[in-house]
Amino acid sequence: MRSLRTALTLAMAFGAPVAWSADLVEVFEMAHASDPTLQAAEANRYSVAEGTVQARARLLPQVSGSYTWSNTDSESLQTSLDVESTPSTSDADSRDLRLRLDQTIYDHSNYTQLAGARANAARAEADYDSAFDALLFRTTDAYFAVLTAQDGLAFAEAEEKAVRRQLDQAEQRFEVGLSAITDVHEARARADQSRASAILAQNAVDDALQALEEITGQPVGQLKRLREELPLDPPEPAIPDQWVDQAVSLSPSLKSREYQLESANHAVDTAKAGHYPTVSAFVSYSDNTTRGDRTFAGIPGLADSEDERTTIGVTLNVPIFAGGATQSGVRQAVYNREAAVDNVEAERRAVTRSTRNAYRAVIAGLSEVQARQQALVSARSALEATEAGFEVGTRTIVDVLISQQVLFQAQRDHSQARHNLVLNRLRLKQSSGTIDVADLQQINALLQ
Repeated sequence: MRSLRTALTLAMAFGAPVAWSADLVEVFEMAHASDPTLQAAEANRYSVAEGTVQARARLLPQVSGSYTWSNTDSESLQTSLDVESTPSTSDADSRDLRLRLDQTIYDHSNYTQLAGARANAARAEADYDSAFDALLFRTTDAYFAVLTAQDGLAFAEAEEKAVRRQLDQAEQRFEVGLSAITDVHEARARADQSRASAILAQNAVDDALQALEEITGQPVGQLKRLREELPLDPPEPAIPDQWVDQAVSLSPSLKSREYQLESANHAVDTAKAGHYPTVSAFVSYSDNTTRGDRTFAGIPGLADSEDERTTIGVTLNVPIFAGGATQSGVRQAVYNREAAVDNVEAERRAVTRSTRNAYRAVIAGLSEVQARQQALVSARSALEATEAGFEVGTRTIVDVLISQQVLFQAQRDHSQARHNLVLNRLRLKQSSGTIDVADLQQINALLQ
Protein backbone atom coordinates (compact mmCIF):
# COMPACT_ATOMS: atom_id res chain seq x y z
CA MET A 1 0.00 0.00 0.00
CA ARG A 2 2.90 2.40 0.71
CA SER A 3 4.35 1.86 -2.77
CA LEU A 4 0.88 2.26 -4.27
CA ARG A 5 0.37 5.61 -2.54
CA THR A 6 3.85 6.72 -3.63
CA ALA A 7 3.04 5.91 -7.26
CA LEU A 8 -0.21 7.86 -7.05
CA THR A 9 1.55 10.84 -5.48
CA LEU A 10 4.23 10.94 -8.18
CA ALA A 11 1.65 10.60 -10.92
CA MET A 12 -0.37 13.51 -9.58
CA ALA A 13 2.78 15.58 -9.01
CA PHE A 14 3.84 15.27 -12.66
CA GLY A 15 0.31 15.61 -13.96
CA ALA A 16 0.28 12.13 -15.42
CA PRO A 17 -2.97 10.14 -15.63
CA VAL A 18 -3.33 7.57 -12.85
CA ALA A 19 -3.88 4.02 -14.07
CA TRP A 20 -3.54 1.16 -11.61
CA SER A 21 -5.25 -2.09 -10.78
CA ALA A 22 -6.04 -2.92 -7.17
CA ASP A 23 -6.08 -6.51 -6.02
CA LEU A 24 -8.10 -8.06 -3.23
CA VAL A 25 -5.44 -7.70 -0.53
CA GLU A 26 -4.98 -4.00 -1.29
CA VAL A 27 -8.72 -3.42 -1.16
CA PHE A 28 -8.91 -5.27 2.16
CA GLU A 29 -6.14 -3.08 3.60
CA MET A 30 -8.24 -0.04 2.69
CA ALA A 31 -11.28 -1.61 4.32
CA HIS A 32 -9.37 -2.64 7.43
CA ALA A 33 -8.17 0.93 7.91
CA SER A 34 -11.54 2.64 7.51
CA ASP A 35 -14.47 0.25 7.88
CA PRO A 36 -16.72 1.82 10.56
CA THR A 37 -18.26 -1.50 11.59
CA LEU A 38 -14.88 -2.99 12.48
CA GLN A 39 -13.78 0.21 14.19
CA ALA A 40 -16.93 0.21 16.30
CA ALA A 41 -16.23 -3.39 17.34
CA GLU A 42 -12.66 -2.44 18.25
CA ALA A 43 -13.80 0.53 20.34
CA ASN A 44 -16.34 -1.69 22.08
CA ARG A 45 -13.61 -4.23 22.82
CA TYR A 46 -11.48 -1.59 24.53
CA SER A 47 -14.47 -0.17 26.37
CA VAL A 48 -15.58 -3.52 27.79
CA ALA A 49 -12.00 -4.37 28.77
CA GLU A 50 -12.04 -1.38 31.13
CA GLY A 51 -14.79 -3.13 33.08
CA THR A 52 -12.21 -5.66 34.27
CA VAL A 53 -10.01 -2.88 35.60
CA GLN A 54 -12.96 -1.30 37.39
CA ALA A 55 -14.06 -4.61 38.91
CA ARG A 56 -10.53 -5.33 40.13
CA ALA A 57 -10.38 -1.90 41.74
CA ARG A 58 -13.04 -2.97 44.26
CA LEU A 59 -10.55 -5.46 45.72
CA LEU A 60 -7.84 -2.85 46.21
CA PRO A 61 -7.47 -0.22 48.93
CA GLN A 62 -9.61 2.90 48.58
CA VAL A 63 -7.89 6.08 49.77
CA SER A 64 -9.61 9.43 50.12
CA GLY A 65 -8.54 12.73 51.59
CA SER A 66 -9.90 16.20 52.21
CA TYR A 67 -8.50 19.53 53.32
CA THR A 68 -10.66 22.42 54.49
CA TRP A 69 -9.54 25.94 55.37
CA SER A 70 -11.89 28.56 56.83
CA ASN A 71 -11.75 32.00 58.42
CA THR A 72 -14.24 33.07 61.07
CA ASP A 73 -14.69 36.72 62.12
CA SER A 74 -17.43 37.24 64.69
CA GLU A 75 -18.77 39.95 67.01
CA SER A 76 -21.23 39.35 69.83
CA LEU A 77 -22.83 41.29 72.68
CA GLN A 78 -23.99 39.56 75.84
CA THR A 79 -26.71 41.41 77.84
CA SER A 80 -28.44 40.57 81.13
CA LEU A 81 -30.69 42.49 83.57
CA ASP A 82 -28.11 43.07 86.29
CA VAL A 83 -24.90 43.20 84.21
CA GLU A 84 -23.78 45.69 81.66
CA SER A 85 -23.54 44.54 78.09
CA THR A 86 -20.30 42.68 77.43
CA PRO A 87 -18.88 42.85 73.89
CA SER A 88 -16.94 39.88 72.46
CA THR A 89 -15.00 39.58 69.19
CA SER A 90 -12.98 36.82 67.58
CA ASP A 91 -10.93 36.30 64.41
CA ALA A 92 -9.73 32.75 63.77
CA ASP A 93 -8.31 30.64 60.92
CA SER A 94 -9.14 26.93 60.89
CA ARG A 95 -7.82 24.05 58.83
CA ASP A 96 -9.08 20.52 58.79
CA LEU A 97 -7.06 17.67 57.21
CA ARG A 98 -8.63 14.23 56.89
CA LEU A 99 -7.27 11.01 55.35
CA ARG A 100 -9.05 7.67 55.17
CA LEU A 101 -8.08 4.26 53.86
CA ASP A 102 -10.73 1.57 53.33
CA GLN A 103 -9.95 -2.02 52.50
CA THR A 104 -12.53 -4.71 51.82
CA ILE A 105 -11.68 -7.88 53.71
CA TYR A 106 -14.53 -10.00 52.39
CA ASP A 107 -17.26 -9.16 49.90
CA HIS A 108 -18.24 -12.10 47.75
CA SER A 109 -19.82 -9.90 45.07
CA ASN A 110 -16.47 -8.29 44.33
CA TYR A 111 -15.01 -11.61 43.21
CA THR A 112 -18.05 -12.61 41.15
CA GLN A 113 -18.19 -9.19 39.49
CA LEU A 114 -14.52 -9.47 38.55
CA ALA A 115 -15.11 -12.91 37.03
CA GLY A 116 -18.13 -11.59 35.15
CA ALA A 117 -16.14 -8.60 33.86
CA ARG A 118 -13.45 -10.93 32.54
CA ALA A 119 -16.09 -13.00 30.75
CA ASN A 120 -17.55 -9.83 29.23
CA ALA A 121 -14.09 -8.78 28.05
CA ALA A 122 -13.59 -12.19 26.44
CA ARG A 123 -16.97 -11.85 24.78
CA ALA A 124 -16.06 -8.42 23.37
CA GLU A 125 -12.83 -9.94 22.05
CA ALA A 126 -14.82 -12.70 20.34
CA ASP A 127 -17.20 -10.09 18.90
CA TYR A 128 -14.22 -8.24 17.45
CA ASP A 129 -12.88 -11.48 15.93
CA SER A 130 -16.31 -12.10 14.44
CA ALA A 131 -16.40 -8.56 13.01
CA PHE A 132 -12.91 -9.02 11.54
CA ASP A 133 -13.92 -12.33 9.94
CA ALA A 134 -17.06 -10.68 8.60
CA LEU A 135 -14.97 -7.87 7.11
CA LEU A 136 -12.79 -10.41 5.33
CA PHE A 137 -15.85 -11.91 3.70
CA ARG A 138 -17.72 -8.62 3.16
CA THR A 139 -14.75 -7.13 1.35
CA THR A 140 -14.33 -10.18 -0.86
CA ASP A 141 -18.06 -10.33 -1.53
CA ALA A 142 -18.16 -6.65 -2.52
CA TYR A 143 -15.00 -7.07 -4.63
CA PHE A 144 -16.47 -9.95 -6.63
CA ALA A 145 -19.84 -8.22 -6.83
CA VAL A 146 -18.05 -5.49 -8.77
CA LEU A 147 -16.39 -8.06 -11.04
CA THR A 148 -19.72 -9.81 -11.64
CA ALA A 149 -21.44 -6.51 -12.43
CA GLN A 150 -18.61 -5.48 -14.76
CA ASP A 151 -18.83 -8.81 -16.57
CA GLY A 152 -22.58 -8.34 -16.86
CA LEU A 153 -22.04 -4.88 -18.35
CA ALA A 154 -19.44 -6.19 -20.82
CA PHE A 155 -21.77 -8.98 -21.94
CA ALA A 156 -24.71 -6.58 -22.18
CA GLU A 157 -22.71 -4.14 -24.31
CA ALA A 158 -21.46 -6.99 -26.51
CA GLU A 159 -25.02 -8.23 -26.90
CA GLU A 160 -26.19 -4.74 -27.79
CA LYS A 161 -23.51 -4.46 -30.50
CA ALA A 162 -24.34 -7.89 -31.88
CA VAL A 163 -28.05 -7.12 -32.00
CA ARG A 164 -27.33 -3.76 -33.65
CA ARG A 165 -25.38 -5.59 -36.35
CA GLN A 166 -28.30 -7.94 -36.82
CA LEU A 167 -30.63 -4.95 -37.09
CA ASP A 168 -28.43 -3.33 -39.74
CA GLN A 169 -28.24 -6.61 -41.62
CA ALA A 170 -32.02 -7.09 -41.42
CA GLU A 171 -32.63 -3.59 -42.77
CA GLN A 172 -30.21 -4.18 -45.63
CA ARG A 173 -31.79 -7.51 -46.48
CA PHE A 174 -35.24 -5.92 -46.37
CA GLU A 175 -34.16 -3.14 -48.71
CA VAL A 176 -33.03 -5.65 -51.34
CA GLY A 177 -36.09 -7.83 -50.81
CA LEU A 178 -34.35 -10.78 -49.14
CA SER A 179 -36.36 -10.62 -45.89
CA ALA A 180 -39.69 -9.46 -44.56
CA ILE A 181 -40.35 -6.33 -42.56
CA THR A 182 -41.13 -8.52 -39.56
CA ASP A 183 -37.43 -9.41 -39.33
CA VAL A 184 -36.61 -5.71 -39.03
CA HIS A 185 -39.21 -5.24 -36.31
CA GLU A 186 -37.93 -8.27 -34.40
CA ALA A 187 -34.35 -7.04 -34.60
CA ARG A 188 -35.29 -3.49 -33.59
CA ALA A 189 -37.32 -4.73 -30.60
CA ARG A 190 -34.41 -6.88 -29.47
CA ALA A 191 -32.01 -3.96 -29.97
CA ASP A 192 -34.15 -1.72 -27.77
CA GLN A 193 -34.32 -4.42 -25.15
CA SER A 194 -30.55 -4.94 -25.21
CA ARG A 195 -30.03 -1.20 -24.86
CA ALA A 196 -32.22 -1.16 -21.76
CA SER A 197 -30.32 -4.14 -20.37
CA ALA A 198 -27.02 -2.33 -20.91
CA ILE A 199 -28.32 0.70 -19.01
CA LEU A 200 -29.39 -1.50 -16.11
CA ALA A 201 -26.03 -3.28 -16.19
CA GLN A 202 -24.20 0.05 -15.97
CA ASN A 203 -26.33 1.02 -13.00
CA ALA A 204 -25.48 -2.32 -11.36
CA VAL A 205 -21.76 -1.59 -11.80
CA ASP A 206 -22.12 1.86 -10.25
CA ASP A 207 -24.03 0.43 -7.30
CA ALA A 208 -21.48 -2.35 -6.77
CA LEU A 209 -18.62 0.16 -6.82
CA GLN A 210 -20.49 2.34 -4.33
CA ALA A 211 -21.03 -0.67 -2.06
CA LEU A 212 -17.29 -1.41 -2.15
CA GLU A 213 -16.48 2.24 -1.45
CA GLU A 214 -18.83 2.06 1.56
CA ILE A 215 -16.45 -0.51 3.05
CA THR A 216 -13.12 0.95 1.95
CA GLY A 217 -14.01 4.59 2.61
CA GLN A 218 -12.50 5.66 -0.72
CA PRO A 219 -13.02 4.90 -4.39
CA VAL A 220 -10.92 2.14 -5.91
CA GLY A 221 -9.42 1.95 -9.36
CA GLN A 222 -9.62 -0.89 -11.82
CA LEU A 223 -9.90 -4.24 -10.05
CA LYS A 224 -7.87 -7.25 -11.01
CA ARG A 225 -9.99 -9.99 -12.48
CA LEU A 226 -10.27 -13.72 -11.91
CA ARG A 227 -8.10 -15.80 -14.20
CA GLU A 228 -9.64 -18.38 -16.47
CA GLU A 229 -8.27 -21.51 -14.83
CA LEU A 230 -9.61 -22.15 -11.34
CA PRO A 231 -8.74 -25.00 -8.97
CA LEU A 232 -11.71 -27.34 -8.78
CA ASP A 233 -10.55 -29.41 -5.83
CA PRO A 234 -13.16 -30.33 -3.21
CA PRO A 235 -12.89 -28.83 0.29
CA GLU A 236 -10.33 -30.37 2.61
CA PRO A 237 -11.30 -32.12 4.83
CA ALA A 238 -13.88 -33.70 2.57
CA ILE A 239 -16.18 -34.68 5.46
CA PRO A 240 -18.80 -32.06 6.39
CA ASP A 241 -18.99 -33.23 10.00
CA GLN A 242 -15.36 -32.25 10.50
CA TRP A 243 -16.13 -28.75 9.26
CA VAL A 244 -19.04 -28.61 11.72
CA ASP A 245 -16.78 -29.72 14.56
CA GLN A 246 -14.34 -26.96 13.69
CA ALA A 247 -17.17 -24.43 13.61
CA VAL A 248 -18.50 -25.48 17.02
CA SER A 249 -15.06 -25.17 18.60
CA LEU A 250 -13.70 -22.13 16.72
CA SER A 251 -16.62 -19.95 15.62
CA PRO A 252 -16.16 -16.52 17.27
CA SER A 253 -19.91 -15.83 17.18
CA LEU A 254 -20.56 -19.04 19.14
CA LYS A 255 -17.73 -18.22 21.54
CA SER A 256 -19.33 -14.83 22.12
CA ARG A 257 -22.56 -16.52 23.18
CA GLU A 258 -20.68 -18.93 25.43
CA TYR A 259 -18.89 -16.06 27.17
CA GLN A 260 -22.26 -14.37 27.56
CA LEU A 261 -23.49 -17.48 29.36
CA GLU A 262 -20.39 -17.49 31.57
CA SER A 263 -21.03 -13.87 32.47
CA ALA A 264 -24.66 -14.68 33.25
CA ASN A 265 -23.55 -17.46 35.64
CA HIS A 266 -21.33 -15.00 37.51
CA ALA A 267 -24.21 -12.52 37.57
CA VAL A 268 -26.32 -15.11 39.42
CA ASP A 269 -23.53 -15.53 41.99
CA THR A 270 -23.31 -11.75 42.34
CA ALA A 271 -27.03 -11.50 42.99
CA LYS A 272 -26.86 -14.27 45.60
CA ALA A 273 -23.98 -12.45 47.30
CA GLY A 274 -26.52 -9.85 48.36
CA HIS A 275 -27.48 -12.29 51.15
CA TYR A 276 -23.91 -12.62 52.44
CA PRO A 277 -22.25 -10.46 55.13
CA THR A 278 -19.35 -8.20 54.23
CA VAL A 279 -16.28 -7.27 56.27
CA SER A 280 -14.12 -4.22 55.71
CA ALA A 281 -11.39 -2.36 57.60
CA PHE A 282 -10.52 1.30 57.69
CA VAL A 283 -7.86 3.66 58.96
CA SER A 284 -8.66 7.35 59.32
CA TYR A 285 -6.52 10.30 60.32
CA SER A 286 -7.70 13.82 61.08
CA ASP A 287 -5.87 17.00 62.09
CA ASN A 288 -7.99 20.03 63.03
CA THR A 289 -6.14 23.20 63.98
CA THR A 290 -7.51 26.65 64.86
CA ARG A 291 -5.42 29.79 65.27
CA GLY A 292 -6.90 33.19 66.17
CA ASP A 293 -7.47 36.10 68.54
CA ARG A 294 -10.40 36.65 70.85
CA THR A 295 -11.46 39.71 72.89
CA PHE A 296 -13.96 39.42 75.71
CA ALA A 297 -15.01 42.45 77.75
CA GLY A 298 -12.04 44.33 76.37
CA ILE A 299 -9.61 41.68 77.51
CA PRO A 300 -7.57 40.15 74.64
CA GLY A 301 -6.86 36.45 74.49
CA LEU A 302 -6.10 33.51 72.22
CA ALA A 303 -8.55 31.20 70.49
CA ASP A 304 -6.15 28.40 69.57
CA SER A 305 -7.01 24.71 69.49
CA GLU A 306 -5.55 21.58 67.95
CA ASP A 307 -7.11 18.14 67.59
CA GLU A 308 -5.23 15.23 65.98
CA ARG A 309 -6.79 11.75 65.81
CA THR A 310 -6.02 8.36 64.27
CA THR A 311 -8.78 5.76 64.14
CA ILE A 312 -8.56 2.10 63.14
CA GLY A 313 -11.66 -0.03 62.82
CA VAL A 314 -13.39 -3.03 61.29
CA THR A 315 -16.93 -2.97 59.93
CA LEU A 316 -19.18 -6.02 59.73
CA ASN A 317 -22.28 -5.49 57.60
CA VAL A 318 -25.00 -8.16 57.76
CA PRO A 319 -27.94 -7.80 55.35
CA ILE A 320 -31.20 -8.66 57.08
CA PHE A 321 -34.07 -7.49 54.91
CA ALA A 322 -34.10 -5.32 51.78
CA GLY A 323 -37.79 -5.40 50.98
CA GLY A 324 -37.45 -8.46 48.74
CA ALA A 325 -35.10 -6.70 46.28
CA THR A 326 -32.28 -9.22 46.79
CA GLN A 327 -34.49 -12.24 46.11
CA SER A 328 -35.92 -10.49 43.05
CA GLY A 329 -32.43 -9.75 41.77
CA VAL A 330 -31.52 -13.42 42.10
CA ARG A 331 -34.60 -14.49 40.14
CA GLN A 332 -33.87 -11.91 37.46
CA ALA A 333 -30.28 -13.12 37.10
CA VAL A 334 -31.47 -16.73 36.81
CA TYR A 335 -33.90 -15.78 34.03
CA ASN A 336 -31.10 -13.97 32.21
CA ARG A 337 -28.94 -17.07 32.52
CA GLU A 338 -31.70 -19.23 31.05
CA ALA A 339 -31.97 -16.83 28.11
CA ALA A 340 -28.19 -17.04 27.65
CA VAL A 341 -28.39 -20.85 27.58
CA ASP A 342 -31.01 -20.66 24.83
CA ASN A 343 -28.91 -18.14 22.90
CA VAL A 344 -25.94 -20.49 22.96
CA GLU A 345 -28.04 -23.37 21.66
CA ALA A 346 -29.61 -21.19 18.94
CA GLU A 347 -26.19 -19.97 17.81
CA ARG A 348 -24.78 -23.50 17.81
CA ARG A 349 -27.62 -24.67 15.56
CA ALA A 350 -27.20 -21.65 13.29
CA VAL A 351 -23.45 -22.23 12.98
CA THR A 352 -24.01 -25.91 12.23
CA ARG A 353 -26.57 -25.13 9.56
CA SER A 354 -24.55 -22.38 7.89
CA THR A 355 -21.43 -24.55 7.85
CA ARG A 356 -23.23 -27.48 6.26
CA ASN A 357 -24.90 -25.18 3.72
CA ALA A 358 -21.56 -23.59 2.85
CA TYR A 359 -19.99 -27.01 2.37
CA ARG A 360 -22.83 -28.12 0.10
CA ALA A 361 -22.60 -24.84 -1.82
CA VAL A 362 -18.92 -25.49 -2.55
CA ILE A 363 -19.60 -29.03 -3.73
CA ALA A 364 -22.49 -27.86 -5.90
CA GLY A 365 -20.43 -24.91 -7.16
CA LEU A 366 -17.69 -27.22 -8.44
CA SER A 367 -20.21 -29.09 -10.58
CA GLU A 368 -21.93 -25.87 -11.62
CA VAL A 369 -18.74 -24.30 -12.94
CA GLN A 370 -18.06 -27.36 -15.07
CA ALA A 371 -21.65 -27.44 -16.29
CA ARG A 372 -21.67 -23.70 -17.08
CA GLN A 373 -18.42 -24.11 -18.99
CA GLN A 374 -19.94 -26.85 -21.11
CA ALA A 375 -23.14 -24.84 -21.59
CA LEU A 376 -21.03 -21.91 -22.82
CA VAL A 377 -19.29 -24.12 -25.38
CA SER A 378 -22.64 -25.48 -26.52
CA ALA A 379 -24.15 -22.00 -26.79
CA ARG A 380 -21.29 -20.82 -29.00
CA SER A 381 -21.65 -23.83 -31.25
CA ALA A 382 -25.41 -23.33 -31.44
CA LEU A 383 -24.98 -19.67 -32.41
CA GLU A 384 -22.50 -20.53 -35.14
CA ALA A 385 -24.87 -23.17 -36.53
CA THR A 386 -27.84 -20.79 -36.37
CA GLU A 387 -25.93 -18.00 -38.13
CA ALA A 388 -24.87 -20.43 -40.84
CA GLY A 389 -28.47 -21.57 -41.25
CA PHE A 390 -29.61 -17.95 -41.47
CA GLU A 391 -27.14 -17.29 -44.28
CA VAL A 392 -28.55 -20.15 -46.34
CA GLY A 393 -32.15 -19.37 -45.44
CA THR A 394 -32.97 -22.32 -43.19
CA ARG A 395 -33.11 -20.18 -40.03
CA THR A 396 -34.80 -16.88 -39.35
CA ILE A 397 -33.37 -13.79 -37.72
CA VAL A 398 -35.46 -14.58 -34.66
CA ASP A 399 -33.52 -17.83 -34.29
CA VAL A 400 -30.25 -15.91 -34.51
CA LEU A 401 -31.37 -13.37 -31.89
CA ILE A 402 -32.45 -16.11 -29.54
CA SER A 403 -29.15 -17.96 -29.98
CA GLN A 404 -27.26 -14.74 -29.27
CA GLN A 405 -29.31 -14.16 -26.14
CA VAL A 406 -28.66 -17.73 -24.98
CA LEU A 407 -24.90 -17.27 -25.53
CA PHE A 408 -24.67 -14.03 -23.59
CA GLN A 409 -26.77 -15.47 -20.78
CA ALA A 410 -24.46 -18.49 -20.69
CA GLN A 411 -21.51 -16.12 -20.38
CA ARG A 412 -23.17 -14.31 -17.48
CA ASP A 413 -24.02 -17.57 -15.74
CA HIS A 414 -20.50 -18.90 -16.21
CA SER A 415 -18.95 -15.72 -14.81
CA GLN A 416 -21.28 -15.68 -11.81
CA ALA A 417 -20.72 -19.39 -11.12
CA ARG A 418 -16.95 -18.87 -11.02
CA HIS A 419 -17.25 -15.92 -8.65
CA ASN A 420 -19.75 -17.76 -6.45
CA LEU A 421 -17.39 -20.72 -6.15
CA VAL A 422 -14.64 -18.49 -4.79
CA LEU A 423 -17.05 -16.81 -2.38
CA ASN A 424 -18.57 -20.08 -1.19
CA ARG A 425 -15.12 -21.45 -0.37
CA LEU A 426 -14.46 -18.36 1.72
CA ARG A 427 -17.93 -18.53 3.29
CA LEU A 428 -17.16 -22.09 4.40
CA LYS A 429 -13.99 -20.85 6.08
CA GLN A 430 -15.93 -18.07 7.79
CA SER A 431 -18.70 -20.39 9.00
CA SER A 432 -16.15 -22.81 10.44
CA GLY A 433 -14.23 -20.04 12.20
CA THR A 434 -11.00 -20.68 10.27
CA ILE A 435 -11.04 -17.70 7.90
CA ASP A 436 -7.86 -15.61 7.88
CA VAL A 437 -5.99 -13.06 5.78
CA ALA A 438 -4.07 -15.98 4.26
CA ASP A 439 -7.32 -17.07 2.59
CA LEU A 440 -7.55 -13.70 0.86
CA GLN A 441 -3.95 -14.06 -0.24
CA GLN A 442 -4.81 -17.42 -1.80
CA ILE A 443 -7.70 -15.82 -3.67
CA ASN A 444 -5.40 -12.97 -4.65
CA ALA A 445 -3.14 -15.50 -6.36
CA LEU A 446 -6.08 -16.36 -8.65
CA LEU A 447 -6.36 -12.77 -9.89
CA GLN A 448 -4.62 -11.26 -12.88
